[in-house]
Amino acid sequence: MEQEFSNVTAAPKKNNTVLIIVAVVVVLLCCCCIVVVGAFALLGPTVGNSFESIEEGINQGVPEEFPYQEENPFGEESQDPDESNADELGQYIPSGGLGDEMLRADTWVNVAISAALATCIVPADGAQNTIIEVIDDPDSAGVWVERWTLPCDGGSSKAFDVTFTPAASGGTDISVEPAD
Repeated sequence: MEQEFSNVTAAPKKNNTVLIIVAVVVVLLCCCCIVVVGAFALLGPTVGNSFESIEEGINQGVPEEFPYQEENPFGEESQDPDESNADELGQYIPSGGLGDEMLRADTWVNVAISAALATCIVPADGAQNTIIEVIDDPDSAGVWVERWTLPCDGGSSKAFDVTFTPAASGGTDISVEPAD
């Protein structure tokens, strides 16, 4: 008896690699979205209060209808914007330390973000209650360190060490780290 053999080939194994990669990418994107939404929810109140406070201080004394129609929107008595509204802006940023008001305003935003990431929601009057201490005076390269202690909602506080480094471009680099 002769058997006939047919030319039947086995079906190739299905490769699910593409499906697995797509599933992993979708899961990673979902995780990233959750982290971003969570960060905005956490940072929103603190960063929003800081930006609003700074903006209010800058805009005081500027007419509402046409804020830039005057030749000198910073006031009649001063042609230098750094000198105008100094007292008003000062209430929206912490006082003390070695930096000028613009450097303190930039630092305030960075420290407020760091505080929010450390689960410290800074109250609206947090700038007036922030304590700035000079930890290290400027060295030969002009680098100095300050400790900024911010009040948090609930009566607690968080301290951050801020390192100021003169930048080659003429500005100042700001580095914020939680204090030990």
